[in-house]
Amino acid sequence: MIGANQAGKSSLLLGLASISFESSYEDFDLTQLSGVSKKFLDNELKAEEIPIVEAHFELSDQEVQEIKQIGELSGEFQFTKYYDGSYKIPLGGKEYVVPSLFRMHSANRAVVEHLTKFRDASTQHIAREQNLKFAREFKRAVENLKFTAFTDMSADDAIRSLSCLQEFSTLDIDHQFKDTISKFVGAVQEIVKANLPKNQTEVALGKFLRKNLPRTVYFKSFDKLLDEATLSSLRGRDPIFKTFSNLLKLSGLRIESLQRIRNEKQRQAYLEQASGQATRLLRKAWNQEEMQIEFRYQGDRLMVFIKDSSAVETLLPPSSGSEGFQWFLGFFINFGALTNAEYKDAILLLDDPGVYLHPSAHKDLLNLFEELLSKNVTTIYSTHQPFLIPKDRLDRLRLVTKSSDGHSIVTQKFFAIHDKEVLSPIRAALGVILEDTLLNGKKAIVTENQAEKIYVESMIREFSRRGLAEFTNLEDLIVIGSPSIEAAKLYSILLQINGVPYAAVFSNSQEGRAAKADLLRAEIPSDNLIVFPKGSDSEQKFKDVEDLFPPEVYAESIDQIYGSSLNMRFEDLLTKLQQSNGKQHAKLKALLKSRKLELNRVALAREISRVLATQPELNQQLQQNFEELFRDISHAIQNFVSSSNEQEEPQNETKVKRTHDENASAPPSSSEMEAEQRQIANEETNPPPIQPSA
Repeated sequence: MIGANQAGKSSLLLGLASISFESSYEDFDLTQLSGVSKKFLDNELKAEEIPIVEAHFELSDQEVQEIKQIGELSGEFQFTKYYDGSYKIPLGGKEYVVPSLFRMHSANRAVVEHLTKFRDASTQHIAREQNLKFAREFKRAVENLKFTAFTDMSADDAIRSLSCLQEFSTLDIDHQFKDTISKFVGAVQEIVKANLPKNQTEVALGKFLRKNLPRTVYFKSFDKLLDEATLSSLRGRDPIFKTFSNLLKLSGLRIESLQRIRNEKQRQAYLEQASGQATRLLRKAWNQEEMQIEFRYQGDRLMVFIKDSSAVETLLPPSSGSEGFQWFLGFFINFGALTNAEYKDAILLLDDPGVYLHPSAHKDLLNLFEELLSKNVTTIYSTHQPFLIPKDRLDRLRLVTKSSDGHSIVTQKFFAIHDKEVLSPIRAALGVILEDTLLNGKKAIVTENQAEKIYVESMIREFSRRGLAEFTNLEDLIVIGSPSIEAAKLYSILLQINGVPYAAVFSNSQEGRAAKADLLRAEIPSDNLIVFPKGSDSEQKFKDVEDLFPPEVYAESIDQIYGSSLNMRFEDLLTKLQQSNGKQHAKLKALLKSRKLELNRVALAREISRVLATQPELNQQLQQNFEELFRDISHAIQNFVSSSNEQEEPQNETKVKRTHDENASAPPSSSEMEAEQRQIANEETNPPPIQPSA
């Protein structure tokens, strides 16, 4: 996610993090928008009435079967989590409520506290003569109170377990004992009704969530790895040693085992084994230097050292490393420990990761994210760093903006955003800033390589020269020959972001169609993406752009470039190219390969363009194909312009009206009138580009 400061990126990450079954909400987690926080404080809204996050999930076949055993599932599985921590889940036309694990644990502690006080008071009650004769019945009733597994118990079950105690209170015991029992039962009933699932369906849904809900791991900052820790402090679970403890968890080092081993050599071997496991995990993720982790144990102190490949004779404490390395090490250790070092089925949420990392290390971070994705880990992060934007997967990008009423809006259509601050990381990631581009023209055609740029430009010239269609001069139109098909995709995205009217032309090949599919996933409009030459897969399987040119033109061009090297007469070359079906390029490549020659497609494109210009007339099929291409390009550019005008029209109307009002009494100056006349004259002599004849 990218966006300006205070756009709401952190809040979105926190909302996603709170999906977790273990998470609870704090006092200041409520939004101030729409007066929600005030209404809650004024007791006009209850916690169970305030939705915080809604989640929709696609279930696996196994999960669908599990749900079907609980209730009828229509469509996708979804739930809404509320401020009180409860989940509301629609299932089979009904809505069920599942309390959070936090609420159930809190309720369990409260009931145990009441139970402890009740038992203490009951000891005195049962000792009285009137009550003593019912001691056996009382013991049996208390044994039926089962409040130790709240996560698997419904409120109905908990209340039923109180029935034996309620029946006991009907016996001939004294009133003080009955009053104590009544107060205890009432307090427990109130707690379980408010905090436990109401029935077995809600209990089963709670079990389903605990089993299948992905764990969420949220990082806003990182905790540094301390250089050393005492075993007593690690046993005490002091938060300051969290990263150190997590490193031990990753490396498989157990404090109790370390203390139990008395033999010095065995202890050293145990430490070496843990060091090796930690090193292996780190090296897999960090490629900047070859790092090694080593543990040392002395007295009650456990120490950790880092050794890198450039200083193999020196052991250094982690604190001596760069801020970037310390960040990566702390993040890697804590996240790895929280996901059991396997990164499976987790949602990793990072708020502006890698701020301290050198740009070259950002690649390691992106590689780690990609590796996690292969292990079913969803990684969502906010960033202002251009090197953390994957240029080849811009379809994963989401932009966060803030609306005028204070709400955060998330969109995938980044080209619809005009805020330069928001878009600057994308521009930087693409390696191009608008002011520094070569896009001096008002309109652009993107081709996937230099050869196809030559063909498009030459055919535009031929159409114009032969009067087949009217074109504006080429100063208003730039054809971009991309260095690669990947670059063509990036150029297309850049033009879309910056609002430059354009069309991207890709070859009707597997690679060309795949490039179009990638851009469609990135929400680039289909009209702007043209596959050429057109036709079905079966028709186009044997057709490149060069196949559109008459064999005579193709053969003459080859003869001009390779004639002496091929040592073939023109007639023989033409016959060779016409012998069988198939791509002319494939035949030419095979012919050149037999003579140990390489195909220079750019040189061939230039020669074909030159030979074409000498032809008295254009081949009819060639003309029809390029007319269709130019119509598609014209359509794409015109639609782009119209769409842009529609977006800007309200703002322009307001501006025109305001300008008119401000200058209503002031007639235009002579210089302004002359400028306007020059503009009209210029438009009359320079009609819109690419208007092929029908």
